[in-house]
Amino acid sequence: MPVAVVGAGSFGSALASVLAANGQDVILYGRSAQIVREINETHTNVRYLPGVPLTRGIRATTDLTAVRGAETILLVVPSQALRAASRALAALEWAPQCVIHAVKGLEKGTGMRMSQVLQDEWTGLDPRSVVVLSGPSHAEELSRGLPTTLVASAISRAAAEYAQDLLMNDRLRVYTNPDVAGVELRS
Repeated sequence: MPVAVVGAGSFGSALASVLAANGQDVILYGRSAQIVREINETHTNVRYLPGVPLTRGIRATTDLTAVRGAETILLVVPSQALRAASRALAALEWAPQCVIHAVKGLEKGTGMRMSQVLQDEWTGLDPRSVVVLSGPSHAEELSRGLPTTLVASAISRAAAEYAQDLLMNDRLRVYTNPDVAGVELRS
């Protein structure tokens, strides 16, 4: 089953590239038809990752319904877009096995952590399936294959380890952590 990445910015594109390099079938959703076309045709995202080739095999799309049925979803959108993205995904009436979010910050106006926003909008989503992905990293480092570390945090150890196994390779080290609130507030 494919892994879906929602958000074709710098970190979303970098994570999609890592997943593809790790042998995953990757669908990358982006709002910009121009960026999606560029990713599919030239395997680059010059606006967000200039000078960095993306791993071949990423299928980019502007059709959010294309992610429906993915076993795993990575949400990599700006914090103020997470509520709308979660609502749109919930409207697809399916819940993946694992939802990994790499969205930093607190929601403006509510002060909610991103995992709270996600669960507030995506009713029926099992809280044990939600993983927070954070770390002392930059998309440019990750996309260029430089040694990088991330933290996968979840209330379910199995979910955190699943995310770890999905992303980790010889250049990317992923640690697990059970303190979801702590990881979200420190990112």
